[in-house]
Amino acid sequence: MLPLLSLLVGVTRLIRNEVASGVKRAKDHDQKLVLEALRKDLETMLPRVQQVIRQAKARVLGGDVHVAGKLVSVFEPSTEVIRKGKASQPTEFGKMVKIQEVENQIITHYEVFDKRAA
Repeated sequence: MLPLLSLLVGVTRLIRNEVASGVKRAKDHDQKLVLEALRKDLETMLPRVQQVIRQAKARVLGGDVHVAGKLVSVFEPSTEVIRKGKASQPTEFGKMVKIQEVENQIITHYEVFDKRAA
């Protein structure tokens, strides 16, 4: 699986570079906009996929489950693993949010934490 992902990363780099250098071209203005948007998507996703490959190698080949800067979602890179500390509770993914509300469920304040609060 990992060699296949590495091959995919190489092909993706090649396509991204061909679009950026003008080797791959679109025929009209609308297609140029689409092609440029796709190139930007590749620019965003390529480093994320490379990070996932590094994490997978560290975990599978090295047994290291505590990789620094672990990426758990390529689509939402700020997502974190949230464990409640109870065996009966499933592991959740997302961001920690503090919500303060008063009577009748009116929210008076909220805060989204960059990192999970202790």
